[in-house]
Amino acid sequence: MNARVPGFVWRIVAGYALVAVLWILVSDEIVAWVAADLAEATWISGVKGVGFVLVTAGLLYGVLRRFWRKVMLHGTRGREATARYRALFEHGNDAMLVIAEGDERILEANRAAGLLYGPGKQALVGRRFSDFQVAAPPEGGDEAVPAGTIWHRKAGGLRFPVEVATTALTWDGEPVRLVIVRDVSGALAQKVTLDRLAHRDALTGLPNRQVLADHQRLAMAHAQRTGSLLGVCFLDLDGFKAVNDSFGHEAGDELLRQIARRIKAQLRAGDTVVRLGGDEFVLLLVDLDALAECEGILMRVLTAIAQPVALDGHQARVTASIGVAVYPNDGLGADRLLRDADEAMYRAKAAGKNRIAFFNAILERRAKVREELLDRVTRAMNEAQLTLHYQPIVSMGSGRVLAVEALLRWAHPVLGVLPASEFLPFVNDGRVALDVDLFVLACARADMAQWRTGGCEPALHVNLFAHASHLPRLVDAIAALAGDLPAQALTVEVDSANLMHGAEVSGTLLSACHALGVRVALDGVVAGSDSIHAMVTGTFDEIKIAPGLMGLGPGASGLPPLVRAHLDLAAVAGRHLVAKELGFPEHLPLLAAAGCPAVQGFAVSKPVAAAEVPALLTRQFAWTGIGSGDSNGWI
Repeated sequence: MNARVPGFVWRIVAGYALVAVLWILVSDEIVAWVAADLAEATWISGVKGVGFVLVTAGLLYGVLRRFWRKVMLHGTRGREATARYRALFEHGNDAMLVIAEGDERILEANRAAGLLYGPGKQALVGRRFSDFQVAAPPEGGDEAVPAGTIWHRKAGGLRFPVEVATTALTWDGEPVRLVIVRDVSGALAQKVTLDRLAHRDALTGLPNRQVLADHQRLAMAHAQRTGSLLGVCFLDLDGFKAVNDSFGHEAGDELLRQIARRIKAQLRAGDTVVRLGGDEFVLLLVDLDALAECEGILMRVLTAIAQPVALDGHQARVTASIGVAVYPNDGLGADRLLRDADEAMYRAKAAGKNRIAFFNAILERRAKVREELLDRVTRAMNEAQLTLHYQPIVSMGSGRVLAVEALLRWAHPVLGVLPASEFLPFVNDGRVALDVDLFVLACARADMAQWRTGGCEPALHVNLFAHASHLPRLVDAIAALAGDLPAQALTVEVDSANLMHGAEVSGTLLSACHALGVRVALDGVVAGSDSIHAMVTGTFDEIKIAPGLMGLGPGASGLPPLVRAHLDLAAVAGRHLVAKELGFPEHLPLLAAAGCPAVQGFAVSKPVAAAEVPALLTRQFAWTGIGSGDSNGWI
């Protein structure tokens, strides 16, 4: 490589050439003009030669002096740079190795390299750098570890992940490579931890719902390539709530952990189990040749789950209901397959639990009908076909109206006025159910404003249909209605079936209502255990029972024991109890004699339109006894 000639050299050379040319051109003329004779001319010519030599020597001295100073300065700076490089190399935090270009022999190693690989840097010199690289350890196969991660081995055999950077340079005149090695064990462990937190269920360690879509997409693509079947299975535990209530949430968590391990142990390599939350799991069974193979795997899962679980000295037992949708037989869309499996799971529960149900065409037709009904209900809200009627809750002691309950009605253009029981049980879609609840709360607020204008302000009961899956919006609407009423004048009725469907979220809703000064009633109790638990724990302000569903039928001469038990327990616990859905007048004196606080139903009053509520509130219900002139025993 040619070195660039310094600029000062060119300037001196140019000056010398100019002086030399001028000297040649004018020196003889000067000699001839100055010298008087030949001897003097000879002397002057000698002086001229000596002067030329002195000028040339001076110029050469100047060039060499400047050049020597440059060389010395460059050498000093080079030594300083080399010293700094040596210091950085030796004392750097990262392991640095100088290796030969051809055979990768280590020529030099720094202190950090000796500490990283052990036992010291001198022991590394002469070894081949490639000798340190090894395959990933079995425990390094975590899916969070990036593919292509480089692994090295320490002197003791321990494997660790590294980042390697190389650069070419010259070392003692020889081409070499400088290799910088960084141990990334800590960073990789942190990445694995963060990945598990984001994509793993914290309780069971299973993949969570965040990665379900990716797992299902890959499994469907695999089934399409291989021509095999994919089983999308929705699993829900039977009896899990009872374990939680009996032994506590910690025992419930331990049960979920053990059940998760049992499910995973029954699956094959390649199958996936995902925990959605609560006691719900999704299983993806790949490479199935027939439905019988899928059923065999799931039967093993059911058997494993049904075995007793040891919980802190107690034995608990749960079962599972599993719904199955098969790709591509039952559909091609991932979301649709999950919905189909969910529908099949509910059919398994309805059939007696602890069993498997496969999705079929009948369920598909039902799903389509349900979707059409959801659309119709949404249109009915938008077209003002849904209205509220109000049914009084009457005190049996005073005969006064204690409150009115808002009941949804659908003024269907073809079928006439439909009660909520004709369409709401099918609207179990979370979004539509929430819209219905918000619609009811808004309509009740508007009706209350009209009544207040006329000087009427009754206590109000409203039913919540949704499972409180959109809690903030629901609480905001309740707060708006409660703000228009006196304290404790609003009661929110929560259906017992919805409460048991999502106990944790519903419990949060109850706490929010109480914080707003809103009373909460448990509606739809038809058996003893749920209502007894509610009355004893004090979670609810009011319990509503349906005596007709507890054995009180037409022509009864006395109250069934279950009804009497609820009345007695409510009195002891200090809980207000309402007997609802009373359709037979002869039941009223039986309830009155047993001390029932309040009643509601067609035997008392049918639901009325909002405009009729003010007149209803002024009515005094007075008991006249059996056989009076009023057909329902009230005047």
